[in-house]
Amino acid sequence: MILKTLRGISKPIHDRIDRHGLSQAIKNNTVTRQDYYQWLINTYRINIGINEMAAEKFNDDHLYQEYIKPFDHFDLLKKDLIALGNDNVDALPAIHLPSQIDKYSIIPLSYTYLGSHMGMKIITDYLMKEKLSWSNEYLLAIVNYPNKWSAYVRDLQRLDIPDDMSSIAEYTLQLWNTIESEII
Repeated sequence: MILKTLRGISKPIHDRIDRHGLSQAIKNNTVTRQDYYQWLINTYRINIGINEMAAEKFNDDHLYQEYIKPFDHFDLLKKDLIALGNDNVDALPAIHLPSQIDKYSIIPLSYTYLGSHMGMKIITDYLMKEKLSWSNEYLLAIVNYPNKWSAYVRDLQRLDIPDDMSSIAEYTLQLWNTIESEII
């Protein structure tokens, strides 16, 4: 039930995001170095924002420890951005996430974070297929990490989630609207 709620809220926004930037360029087979560079910047800002919020508010939570913290390869992401010409990566601001959270907000945060990392396989496959030699150490680290989606789904099913998922739904919508406004 929770996955259906999360997908139902995030999918229309995700579809709109996919009609822009790197996702659209991949579909059109017109990827430029600038498309990839901008995607890395967006990824950095979003992932830093999610990671910082989750570490601050949910550091002891299993979903943070298992599905967000292990993917914290910001050193490689910074290295890729520097290789593509950004000498001031640390000055990039983290995305400002909705701050009205409750104990269930870790669910949409982890869903978004883990899901985005799964989508990175498409980008990595495209770069390899097209033999684009742009710095991609971050992507390679993420896609070579063990797939945890099945375990994540099992963990969500074990959670004591209230029948009224309105706070989860509201935070998911706010989170995805914020991401969309930052990307488009």
